[in-house]
Amino acid sequence: MRHSFYLLIVALFISACQKAPTPAAPEKTVTKTAKRKVATDADRARYEAFRKCVNLRKSYKVYENPSLLAKSTPENTKIVVDVSEQRARLLVDGVAAYDTPCTTSAKHKFEPNTRTYRDKHTPLGTYRIKEKIRNKRSTIFGFYYRGKRCVYRGDKRKFRGCKRGLRYVGHPLPYWMRITNNGIGLHESGYIKRYPGTNGCIRLPHKAAKLFFAKMKKGGTVIVQR
Repeated sequence: MRHSFYLLIVALFISACQKAPTPAAPEKTVTKTAKRKVATDADRARYEAFRKCVNLRKSYKVYENPSLLAKSTPENTKIVVDVSEQRARLLVDGVAAYDTPCTTSAKHKFEPNTRTYRDKHTPLGTYRIKEKIRNKRSTIFGFYYRGKRCVYRGDKRKFRGCKRGLRYVGHPLPYWMRITNNGIGLHESGYIKRYPGTNGCIRLPHKAAKLFFAKMKKGGTVIVQR
C-alpha cells in the first residue's frame, strides 16, 4: 500500500514537470536610444564624407540628407552659419541634414552687382529667431517709382532727390527670419556668391530658404560662427 502511494507521488511529480513551460530565451531588444545612436552615427559619417570631397569655401554644391530631415522637429533643429566658409547648415540632433552655400557680409566691401559699398557685418553669436514673415519687403533697400517708371534703386537712406510724388517699394525678402533687433536676418536671394557681400543679412538660395523657414520655429536657435 505504502509502495503504491510513493509510486503515485512520483508519477504526479513527473507529470507536473512535463507540463511546466520551458523558460523562453530572453529576446534581444534594441532601445530607441540605441536605434537613434546608430542612425546618428551613420548620418554623421555621410556628412563627413561630403565635407572631405567638396571645397566648401568655393563650391556651390548642396548636401541633403532626406531621412534625417524627416526626423526634424522644432525642438531638435537649429541653423549654423559659418561666415568663413560662407555656408549655412540645418542641424538635426546636432548633425548636418542640409548644407548650402550662403552669402553673409563683409564690412566696407564693394558689391559689383548693385554697385554698393556694404558697411555692415554679420554679427557672430547665438541668436533666437525673433520674427518669421513669408513675404517680407525691405524697409531700407528698394525702389522709388514715379508712376510706373523706376527713378531710383538701392538704399533709400542715400536718396537725395525730391520724394514728392514718388512711391517706395521695398526689395522682396522671401522667407524672412529676423535674428537681431537692428534688421539682420536670413532670407531668400538670387545673389548667392562665394564671397561675403551683403549688408549684414544672410542670403540663402530659394530651396534652402524655403526649407529652413519650414523647419524652424519662432524662438529657434541660429548660431553665426567663424
